[in-house]
Amino acid sequence: MFGSDKNLVWKIETPPGHSSPVIVSNTIYLTSFEEKALVTLAYDRRSGKRLWLQRLPRERTAKHNSLNNAASPSPAADAEGVISFFPDYGLIAYSPEGKVQWKVSCEPLVNNHGMSSSPILTSGLVIQVLGGDTGSEILALDRHTGRTVRRRLRPSLTRRLQS
Repeated sequence: MFGSDKNLVWKIETPPGHSSPVIVSNTIYLTSFEEKALVTLAYDRRSGKRLWLQRLPRERTAKHNSLNNAASPSPAADAEGVISFFPDYGLIAYSPEGKVQWKVSCEPLVNNHGMSSSPILTSGLVIQVLGGDTGSEILALDRHTGRTVRRRLRPSLTRRLQS
């Protein structure tokens, strides 16, 4: 049987955020937010010990539905590290040791519900869907450099605002 106090290996309190934890080997990655920072964390899977915490200055605050927040998108991770997407900034990649590999800021999008699209890693690319009420696009970035490989605008795939 499994429960809040039964058959646990470890238990920790995490900072606020809605992202799902992502596990690669013995590392758990998670995102969070503070009033003035966007946070990526790494924990040891076996002990729950925090390995590192990195803060990215929060330069803007997007509108969020009450069921959403600045750390709703789940990170994407592989043996080379973790990529976090924050609607209040864009994308940032960290090495397994927590060193910044690259950053890509994204223009703010108007999204009445808030952004919760998580990055996807595939074939050496980071794919990020940016969906908004007034414009949407898909970015394909080089996994190692963050350089834009392809950008596809999706002007017809927006949420229709009703008056």
